[in-house]
Amino acid sequence: MMKFISEASDGASLMTDWKNDVGVIMRELHNHILVYIHCVADHLVLLAGQACKNVDSFMEYHITIKNVYCSYHNSAIWYNLLREMEFILADDIALKLISLKDPSRFRWLSSENPVKAICKVYPALVRTLENQVVANCTEAKGALLRV
Repeated sequence: MMKFISEASDGASLMTDWKNDVGVIMRELHNHILVYIHCVADHLVLLAGQACKNVDSFMEYHITIKNVYCSYHNSAIWYNLLREMEFILADDIALKLISLKDPSRFRWLSSENPVKAICKVYPALVRTLENQVVANCTEAKGALLRV
């Protein structure tokens, strides 16, 4: 009877690069037949992400989340204005500041944490954008319309 070794992974290149992947090393070390299995849950996430690319409203939603993140991540001024507004609007003195999260461009389901972060700071986010619109910031006007 032959011994089998199975490998299951998320399809990352470290695991599936046909020259230097973990499977090749395992085959070389153990001289067994290796059965590779692409994780079914991960495969489903990848398929869902591909399906969402064909739906305009999903893509607009994802782009909006990404634009909000980038606007605040790439600008210390915008980020500090958001933090100040959070303090002003906070009911709790022991306020825990929420950091905006970057949605992955590879995985549609990775949008959950960024959306939760935006929801937690939404009143401060909207008020900050409104203040920037009053100051004639066109980027803020576009962001305010999308959120």
